[in-house]
Parts: sequence; structure tokens; C-alpha cells
Amino acid sequence: MEFKCHHCGYTARIPERYVGKTVNCPKCKASVQIAAPKPEKVTTPEVAKKDAAKLRPASKDKAETAQIFCPKCGAPQPKSKACMKCGVVFDSYFGADSVTDETPDGGTTVRKPGTLEFVRGVVKPFTDKFNDLSRNIKILTMLMCPAALGTAAYLVVFNIQAGIERELARQRTAEGFKRYSADFNDAFMNIHLAFLLCVRVCDGYSYTWKNAIESRHKDFNLELMMVRSKLKEQGVFEKLEGMKQDIEVVMKKLNNPPKEFSKAHEKLIDLYGTYSQIHSQAMSPSGSLMSFNQAINSLQANFVRVRDEIMILKPELKVSVENQGQKD
Repeated sequence: MEFKCHHCGYTARIPERYVGKTVNCPKCKASVQIAAPKPEKVTTPEVAKKDAAKLRPASKDKAETAQIFCPKCGAPQPKSKACMKCGVVFDSYFGADSVTDETPDGGTTVRKPGTLEFVRGVVKPFTDKFNDLSRNIKILTMLMCPAALGTAAYLVVFNIQAGIERELARQRTAEGFKRYSADFNDAFMNIHLAFLLCVRVCDGYSYTWKNAIESRHKDFNLELMMVRSKLKEQGVFEKLEGMKQDIEVVMKKLNNPPKEFSKAHEKLIDLYGTYSQIHSQAMSPSGSLMSFNQAINSLQANFVRVRDEIMILKPELKVSVENQGQKD
């Protein structure tokens, strides 16, 4: 009969009197129980079908009832962690990295791992820990994402949202700059127009005042009162006050100017101060004729100087001033 070691695979021919006895393998010296040889079966179509069925993968129930052979005493038994005959614990016998192989007849054998299997056994705990860590990171990322997105998708959405916010901020800045520029131009042109109107009123005062003094028959105070009364009837004073109020509203909008307008804004404040002084004279002239004319001439010179400085900073205003001069 044929002898085959279940540990090292060594085969040899031995007498049948060793059936049921335990012998040591000549090659690996492991104890092996000699099982009786299986009787030869008659090959018929029915037997061939049964043999073919046995060669198919075992079902779940067969896998659970598959037998293993003890690596120490060779006793066959159901799959377990310890031998039911000699009591040896398989993991302790071969170590924690023992390998279980399936046999062609549906059973299993336990053996020591090969070199590649040993390396895999050493590396596997670290791989498992890494996989667990990666899985935990993914779970944590999905919990952190508002829409339960993965890490990559969350970053994409975050970058898109950040880009949209930056674009909206840029548009708001551009719109704010454009709106401030429009308000600045309106304030400048309104101040310029109101100043010219105040100059005309003051020129009328100066002309009437001078004629009254030179005629020697007229009271210049009375003449000025008559001029102011006529201007009031024509609605000039009301118009001057309305223009000043509109200018003050626009000037308040120009507080906290952007960096590009900081210097021009300072000049505009100076221009507004000069305009306010001549507006006071237009509403109520004071002093003597000489001091009045000197004050008006000084205010006009200062206004023109500051106006030109602003137009150097903002050249587009020069065209508006020229067009306004043509209309006047």
C-alpha cells in the first residue's frame, strides 16, 4: 500500500500490516497514523457523476463539516482550534502564523508557513492597521463634510465656493469703486456749478454797491436790500440752499475713500470749504466794498487752484468742467 505524509508530502510503499498504527515519517520524522486504503470503486456513469460532484467546490455546509488532521498525532477530526485526541493547540504548535491548507478530499491540514507567507504574516498587521486608519479618516471626513461628500469632492466644492466668494468680493469692490467714483464726480461738479452761481450773485452785489457809492445820491445799504429782495423773489436763494444741501449729502457718502481717492478726497474737502465761504457771502454780504471784493477775489483764486489740482488727479473731470463752461 502507499504511505503519504500529511506534513511534508513524502510518499512510499509500505506493507499493509502498518494499517491503524502510528509511524514516524522517514523524511520529516513527524508522527503519522496509517489509515486503511480506500477500496477501489467500479467506474460507472453514476459513479463518475458522483466523483465529479465531489471535485466541485464544497458548499458552506460541507466546508463547516470538513475534517482536518492533527499536525502532531495525525488524527482526523472536524475543523477546530485544538486536537480532540492529543489536545495540542494548533496555533501554539506551529505558532500564531500557522497555515491551513485544503486537501483534495475536502479536508484540511495545518502546516508551518513558507517564506512568502511568513513575510505576509509579518506585514499584514501593519497593513490592517493602515487600512483601519484610512477607513477611520474617510469616515471622519464624511462626518465633517456638510453634504457627506468624500475628501476630494469636499475640497473641490470648498475651492469652488471660495473662488465664487472671491469673485463676488472682487465684483463688490469694483462696484463700490465705480459708485464712489460717480459720487466723487457728482460732488465735484455740483460744487463747481454752485460756486459759479455764488460768484455771479456776489458780482451783482459788488456792481450795485459800487454804483450806489459813486452816485452819491443812493444808499448802498438800501440798494443791496433791493437786490437781495429781487433775488429772493426769483428763487435764487432757495436754489443756492438746495444745491448746498445736495452737496452735503453727497459729501457724506465720500467718507472713508478708497486708497486711489485718498488724495483727491482731501483736495475736494478743501474745495468744499472754499465754496462754503463764498456761499455765505452770496446769502448775506458783509464788510466794506473793498474787503468784500478782496474776499471774493481770494476765494475765486483759491477755488481755481484746488480745482485744477483735482483735475490733474482725475483728468476725466476736466472734460466735464469744459462742457459745463460751454453751457454757462
